[in-house]
Amino acid sequence: LSRYYSGRNRYWADRGVPGPEPELLFGNLRAVWAYDRPRPLVLQEWTKQFGKVYGYLSGQRPFWVVSDPALISEIYVKRFDNFYAHARAELQESEDCADSHMAEARGGHWKRLRTLSTDAFSTKAMRNIFPTIKKSAGLLVQFIEEKRGVEIDIQRYFREYTMDIISQVALGQKSTRMFENGYVDWCSDFF
Repeated sequence: LSRYYSGRNRYWADRGVPGPEPELLFGNLRAVWAYDRPRPLVLQEWTKQFGKVYGYLSGQRPFWVVSDPALISEIYVKRFDNFYAHARAELQESEDCADSHMAEARGGHWKRLRTLSTDAFSTKAMRNIFPTIKKSAGLLVQFIEEKRGVEIDIQRYFREYTMDIISQVALGQKSTRMFENGYVDWCSDFF
């Protein structure tokens, strides 16, 4: 039993991947789930210490951390077919939930969703919607500046901004209708 867990603790070292030294049974679980330090700060410290690519063990489960933008692009854009087994969120109910969204989906279901959405988020598609986003952002800034010195509900402003973009890009609304869009109240009531 001891040999098995010792071998598991060498998972990243045997592959030449740097990372924090794991504990025998827990791996790096105690550091990752410490009450006094949030996980993002722990990962940030490890990135400074071990570089932009390293591995750690959450219990006996290996995690590979990549912080290099070029490598992330390679993984998620150019070679996404080879990297579709994302780590499951801690509170996610099932690994193969057919109604899960792309951030939750795993395996073949994630691969299918990713393939279907590729065209919607292509560089060309983003270039086409950028003027709409820019125009709505300018209008949002204008509305906020008109209220200078007055306390405002910033959440309401960002809801209007978000719904304005969604209405124009996804629902076919022809022009901006910020603060005149009935969808905002409907969505607020619905969600």
